[in-house]
Amino acid sequence: MLHNEARKLPAEAYEQTRDAQTAAKYFRMSRNTAYRLSMQMKRTGSADLQTSQRGRKPALTEEDLREIDRLIMARPNITVDEIIEKQGLSVSNETV
Repeated sequence: MLHNEARKLPAEAYEQTRDAQTAAKYFRMSRNTAYRLSMQMKRTGSADLQTSQRGRKPALTEEDLREIDRLIMARPNITVDEIIEKQGLSVSNETV
């Protein structure tokens, strides 16, 4: 895995030469990697690793969470099953 500085250099080389094959050969990577890093840099302004896009995405939206808070404030003794039913959520109650 390349560190962030090593990701920036081939992207810049590709931008200057418009030759992914040469940039890839010089930095010992695939042509597609050099091209992809360049496109990422053009799109986001950075060739850094995008760690924020890793992992499982949340099952509940911010609006879902706000509505659950409202339900709990209105009825503090509400059960998880009742919340799921009232909100029509597509999550399961796997509390143990």
